[in-house]
Amino acid sequence: MENFRIIYNNLNYSHINMLLLIFLFIISFALTTFIPNSFAFKPPPINHKTDHSENLTEKIELIPAPKSWGLPIKDSSGYISYKKVYNDKKMNIKVKILGLLPLHSYVFSINGKHWHKSNNILSQRYGNEGYFDFAQVMTDNEGNCEKYFSLNLPADNYNVKFLVKDPKSWKVVLYNDFFIFTIK
Repeated sequence: MENFRIIYNNLNYSHINMLLLIFLFIISFALTTFIPNSFAFKPPPINHKTDHSENLTEKIELIPAPKSWGLPIKDSSGYISYKKVYNDKKMNIKVKILGLLPLHSYVFSINGKHWHKSNNILSQRYGNEGYFDFAQVMTDNEGNCEKYFSLNLPADNYNVKFLVKDPKSWKVVLYNDFFIFTIK
């Protein structure tokens, strides 16, 4: 005990502060390293469906956008699998894109048609059309990507376009003009 008192009396405040910092570092390292991941906060993935068991009965093709307003990529394609009617205000879809740029980011978007009433439900605006950019995805080494999503949308009859956009230029690379479904 006498040795401890001698050491303590010889310490000044800068030494004590340094020891406190080292102690706090050791505690924070121990907490982040040894506490199981089940206790750590993990935000849920946004709009990503993990249960793929739902029967998606409809399928529409995604085609390259024309050069006049898009950024077409030769030999690219894709499709959306979905249902025509959803009863729980959640739209579950599977999107598969093929032959795009490898390891490149793309944005999936639902775009309204200015003449259809569902256009007014989509909260983001570009001119007189509403849209909903619901996901940004990354293609694999071959330019492909397959994802499932569960989108929370207001109840209505939708007649929209589905777009795959390049986030650097915001030009459309793949699209389909006839994406029709109902949310009850």
